[in-house]
Amino acid sequence: MSRLNHNGMDNLRHGRASVPNGRYFITICTKGRQVDLNQGRVFRKVVESLREMHLNSDIYLYCATIMPDHLHLLYRLGESLKLGQIQAKLKSQTRESLNAEGFLWQDNYYDHYLREDDALEGFAKYIYLNPHVKRLISLDSDWPYWLLNRDYKPEFIDLVESCGGVPEEWVASAMSANDLIESYRRV
Repeated sequence: MSRLNHNGMDNLRHGRASVPNGRYFITICTKGRQVDLNQGRVFRKVVESLREMHLNSDIYLYCATIMPDHLHLLYRLGESLKLGQIQAKLKSQTRESLNAEGFLWQDNYYDHYLREDDALEGFAKYIYLNPHVKRLISLDSDWPYWLLNRDYKPEFIDLVESCGGVPEEWVASAMSANDLIESYRRV
């Protein structure tokens, strides 16, 4: 009997590694890409859960953005929990809020392990630009669902602040997540 592919989910698990103190770029989607993840109590619960995991040293959160149907995270894994346990913890802590709004998390998630020589800057910029690239807000607006650790300030933030917004050329030339990851593999 042939094994089902689960709509590509098996490919997400291929090569997955959980490295203590490893840095990860993570994407978690709602089931069926239902929207409103960044609204009301769901947003607050996601933020609360991320903050708690950060304070408990499960992760060191660099930045995140909560989009209508997915979230992007950039963090360093702690030493007590494995990568899958972190995602399971986030999903379980927020499940009740999602269910109350009539939607669920997708069963799986996308992760990319950043090597020591991979700069965080490109991934942080991708996460920051995501709502601008999707044209959810104007270039001179701040996305209210962007989270940035006060102890981490990517260099591009200074330019955004000095220009009064995101330069149009950044949005026009923004890479996809796959292209960004491939650009680090070629180095």
